Amino acid sequence: MMASAIVLSRVDISKIVGLRDIVDVENFRLGIQFMIDRGGGKITEAIFGLASGIKAIARHHVKVDNLHLERLKRLCSRIDQQADRYRKKNKERLAQFDDRRNLALLMHL
Repeated sequence: MMASAIVLSRVDISKIVGLRDIVDVENFRLGIQFMIDRGGGKITEAIFGLASGIKAIARHHVKVDNLHLERLKRLCSRIDQQADRYRKKNKERLAQFDDRRNLALLMHL
């Protein structure tokens, strides 16, 4: 999925030949940005999950250096802070706690 997103971001397909190319910081940014743009600018739970998976590949399989890994961690952290993690059903269930009275009733149960 990430390789496709990178190529669709106008990176020459011949330059994506292995995992090292996918975990490259600039390619990572391009791929994530493509997915965000394709989703109307929304950062979803799926995008965060993909970014985290790519970071794990960089660490455990490609074995990038610490500086490279730190850059990927910072990017994932930014994605995490902006991600819409709650699906519709979860949002509906949690909405009842937006009412302070309902929350107080639960806390004092």
